[in-house]
Amino acid sequence: MTCALKNRGPFKESMVVQDGWYSKGHTRQPRMVPVPFRMAEPCVFQQHDKYNYPDCIGCSLKKTEGKES
Repeated sequence: MTCALKNRGPFKESMVVQDGWYSKGHTRQPRMVPVPFRMAEPCVFQQHDKYNYPDCIGCSLKKTEGKES
């Protein structure tokens, strides 16, 4: 198994999602709106060592100093 999060880049600041529908003639069209992107930044596998995945070795998301418990 490989880690899809390993050394990922920064998240986008916003994204476009569907917010209902509007009528255009005789058809329905999706209403698309921009919203801020609010996904959690830290990798859950890096919060503690219980997972011990080989892919975590050398990952840029791994915190080596100031470990939180």
